[in-house]
Amino acid sequence: MLKFNKPFNPFPSGKYANVFSRGLAVFLAFSVFPFALSGCVSDTGVEPYRASKEELEAASAAAGRNMLRIGCWIPPRPHQMTTDEEAEARMKEVAESGLNMVSTHHDDLKDMGFIHRIIKAGAKYGVEVMIELNSDLSDSGIEANLNVVRETKDYANLFGYNLFDEPGESAREALTGEYALVKELAPDKFVMLNLLPNYGPQDAMAPVITKGLTWYRTYVDNFAQTGSEAISFDSYPYRAVGEYEAWSRFISNSCDLVLASRKYDRPVWGFVQDSSWSGMYMPEEEALRMLCHMHLLFQMKSYSYFLYAQPWEDDGSGFSAMLNWDGKLTRTYYRVQKNNAELANFGYRVLSYDLKGIYAERLTKEHRDAVDKSLRLTSGSCFKSVDVEDGHEIIAGIFTPRSAEANARDGYANDTADEAVYVINFSHSVRKTVTVNFKGVREYTVWGPDGIEDMGAASSLKLDLPAGDARFIEFKTFGTDG
Repeated sequence: MLKFNKPFNPFPSGKYANVFSRGLAVFLAFSVFPFALSGCVSDTGVEPYRASKEELEAASAAAGRNMLRIGCWIPPRPHQMTTDEEAEARMKEVAESGLNMVSTHHDDLKDMGFIHRIIKAGAKYGVEVMIELNSDLSDSGIEANLNVVRETKDYANLFGYNLFDEPGESAREALTGEYALVKELAPDKFVMLNLLPNYGPQDAMAPVITKGLTWYRTYVDNFAQTGSEAISFDSYPYRAVGEYEAWSRFISNSCDLVLASRKYDRPVWGFVQDSSWSGMYMPEEEALRMLCHMHLLFQMKSYSYFLYAQPWEDDGSGFSAMLNWDGKLTRTYYRVQKNNAELANFGYRVLSYDLKGIYAERLTKEHRDAVDKSLRLTSGSCFKSVDVEDGHEIIAGIFTPRSAEANARDGYANDTADEAVYVINFSHSVRKTVTVNFKGVREYTVWGPDGIEDMGAASSLKLDLPAGDARFIEFKTFGTDG
């Protein structure tokens, strides 16, 4: 299940977020700070200090922000968009939720008028469109897909085409040929396909395993060679039964794609479970934000929510969505809207960095073992460790800056630090106070759901992390000159 999107205003409440509006979470972090400084040894030559409110405001104004392409699969349904006016009203709701891309379903191509209405209405509200092409890979099926490309490729907000959702090995040869034909017609459009997760059918995905690779890495490796411009997957951990094990599979799956991204120099895209269906439960606010943070931790350059609109009139399949079949917005819509606004306040700073490795020392053995050994780190050059009460799980990513050229190419901020750490409360039910230890006294900036929440120099920080929440710490400070 997959699809994606484009920019929205990351500061809906003004030029920068009110860093003092979140009450307890910020109060605790600040109130314990003097104790974190006591007894510091300034072996780095940096003296401890904490930024004032005025300095935080200046930093918020100076620091660069990034845009994340956030999409959704299954846009408002054709019966909800029969006119241009209806289409515009529906796409306005999409944009107001913080989404900036919608991805169609291949069955939507039966009504090209609907496709054109989506694209045109999306353009009015800054929403890009990804078209999922038909899964018929016969000569006539591919020609029909090429006709869709010819008919839509000139729209500026048509971001690209998804050739296929969750292909097996039997489709690889045809998809390789289709990719080349679509790129020939639309060289400036993004063309990709979405892969099965590591709990898919092994025999259909990788019937012949490449020597030196696992069966799943064989599958990813094979489909990377089709030309797909994203290494994309969907993995859904919120299961009525077996969630703990599902998170191990998600971590392992994400590691496989990080390594494939490095090998092929292509971005990883993912899907965020916001809905319920048979055997899968609807994540509440805490669970939703944890899953989004985990996607960003593992270097996803875009993710899409599964799903936006109820795909069928209630037929007993149990699908929930942000938009009901009757056209009413659901509580899931407002949960996603809140989540998008809070994550935007992090400035998506992580996009300006590359993942160096995963600090898994505060995970259970099963979850720690799911982190590929080549990605496990016990510390960084500035980051030392995380302390948390026994039995509570914390996962952290250690990041190094991307090259200035790479950030400029992708439109990302380049005011980076030598190192950054992404600390996630790996629980969607328990609030945790954690201590993040540095190697000596280090300058730092803490990003959270209120923007820049803390800044200064210290040898450790105490963070109060609500369930499923995170903080992104850069080992630098921001002045008025950026």
